[in-house]
Amino acid sequence: MDNIRTRVRILHLDDNPSDAKLISALIEEADDDLSASVESVLTKEAYLAALRSCAFDLILSDFRMPGYDGDEALKDARAICPDIPFIMVTGELGEERAVETLKAGATDYVLKDRMVRLVPSIKRALKDARLERERRESDRKYRTIVETAREGIVFAKAEGPYSFVNQRMAEMLGYSVEEILGKSSLDFADEEWSKSVLRGRQELQRGEFAEGEFKFRRKDGSELWTRYS
Repeated sequence: MDNIRTRVRILHLDDNPSDAKLISALIEEADDDLSASVESVLTKEAYLAALRSCAFDLILSDFRMPGYDGDEALKDARAICPDIPFIMVTGELGEERAVETLKAGATDYVLKDRMVRLVPSIKRALKDARLERERRESDRKYRTIVETAREGIVFAKAEGPYSFVNQRMAEMLGYSVEEILGKSSLDFADEEWSKSVLRGRQELQRGEFAEGEFKFRRKDGSELWTRYS
């Protein structure tokens, strides 16, 4: 599996020791694409203690257990380690309950009479989690670059409202970032330049590339000439 860590750590909650042993063997004897170790726990207390370490790459949980069910296990996992993939492994799970489980934050579910799906489900969940981490890191780096740029930067959709304003742009206009967000270029233009804004929007809505000069009106009433694209 591409770029998955050499040894994946999996936490497995199941009150049935036989099922826990079977699932551990199935995972640990999987093909070379998945090198994993499984820590099996049988009780709520052991599960929560292991969960608090956040030292796992993936969580498996049975659904029906005395005194502590899969819904509670999922809720605790999302509260303690929200980014760790969670797969429900259960003997039965109706369609309606399955949908509710996924909406509650489960990554996937696998029925115990269809265990052939387990390893592929684990691989897919790990890959998706890795891609999400990479996306977040990329977004963080990009935001850092934009926030610290010397140029004023604003992002807006074709219909107008600004969805992002960096600190430098706010300083150039004499407003705070919060005062600018949600507004559009029309809020900073006189009547003459408002027509230019509307023409630019029409070009973008037609899928055309729009660029040119724009005259902002600062908070103190002075003018700020800029180029946009």
